[in-house]
Amino acid sequence: NTKGKVVLANTATNAALVYSKAQVTGLVETSKVIANGLADNFKQSETGQKLESNQNFQTAKVIGTSAVHAVANVYDGVADAMVILGRSLQNATVKAVSYT
Repeated sequence: NTKGKVVLANTATNAALVYSKAQVTGLVETSKVIANGLADNFKQSETGQKLESNQNFQTAKVIGTSAVHAVANVYDGVADAMVILGRSLQNATVKAVSYT
């Protein structure tokens, strides 16, 4: 019956949303780990040690770090919005079918 199919689709969609959110979260966290590792290796390199004393480099580093964090936060926010929208559509569909 239609109601049973909608309930099944609702369950499947919910699982997909949870999986998608976990993938985005994992991607963002992995990117942070990689970036931190690269930064640490750069600091220990000869070039990195020379640049650490350069004020322009320090300013660029702060700006770059802030930009990366901002992009990660926006990306994470979009993923949250996707989950909220998906769940709202799920609930609306189930309610619409339940009333018919």
